[in-house]
Amino acid sequence: AKADMAEYNDVVADALANEAVGGSDACRDVVATGHASIKEQLETSTAARAAVAATFDFCDDNALEDESVRRSWAGYGVVDVPAQENDPADGTVNGSIGVICDALLGADGDAVDALARVSSLQHGGQCVRSADLL
Repeated sequence: AKADMAEYNDVVADALANEAVGGSDACRDVVATGHASIKEQLETSTAARAAVAATFDFCDDNALEDESVRRSWAGYGVVDVPAQENDPADGTVNGSIGVICDALLGADGDAVDALARVSSLQHGGQCVRSADLL
């Protein structure tokens, strides 16, 4: 197995930009911009990592101090994108790229805030448990 999911992440990016499944270039760009910002924050300081954990409602504000949690959470995309199981008729952020893109593009704030909004919707408003990421 490969630790670097670059090829799969490219497939996900293509799906987010694919208008036939409800995506768009703007949607893909929000995700890319948000991930770049999150990467920078995760590499900056303990305080920056705690701020990201708070933004994404981790149950433990110190969860992102664990490198394996950071790698798993950020490496798998911060939010779940059903690139292989996309169902446009699903109508939820857990099953439809179109619904995810609508939520991302309709969110207030910056790209990180948009991703955090989708994450919250995908978790049903419950905090993100770091144990579930490992």
